[in-house]
Amino acid sequence: MPIAAEDLLGTWSLVTWDIQYSDQRPVTYPYGADAQGMLIYAPDQHLSVVICSAGRPRLTTESVRKAPVEQKVGAFETYFSYAGRWELRDDAIVHRLSYALNPNFIGTDQVRQLLLEGDRLTLSTTDEVKGVSRLHRLVWKRTGTPSRIRLGL
Repeated sequence: MPIAAEDLLGTWSLVTWDIQYSDQRPVTYPYGADAQGMLIYAPDQHLSVVICSAGRPRLTTESVRKAPVEQKVGAFETYFSYAGRWELRDDAIVHRLSYALNPNFIGTDQVRQLLLEGDRLTLSTTDEVKGVSRLHRLVWKRTGTPSRIRLGL
């Protein structure tokens, strides 16, 4: 049965983000096995995603602008975010990005395969790096009660 847009509405908490490799190397976790994150699908079809490594160190300055370059790089490397609009397409969801920490993501469509099992949502995608196929799997757990707000489609 296809996933209805109403089934996705609300806030989701990251359980895990892992990457599996076609060359059988061990699974990796881009932000650590204990990464944290939040995904929000709004009824007006906007979305927001933030993911970060757990236990990120604080900066030694009050302002990020005054922090040492190494600390800024560390903050960037341990944090991931984007926002934009979403739409369902068969068994996939398309994230159309308007904003992103990584400027190269702005204006792109990020297509994710969907699997919804109870209060767990798995978003997955594949890419290839140096001839090795990688499967990214992000597992999210619904926080709170599912929203039953009707979309104005």
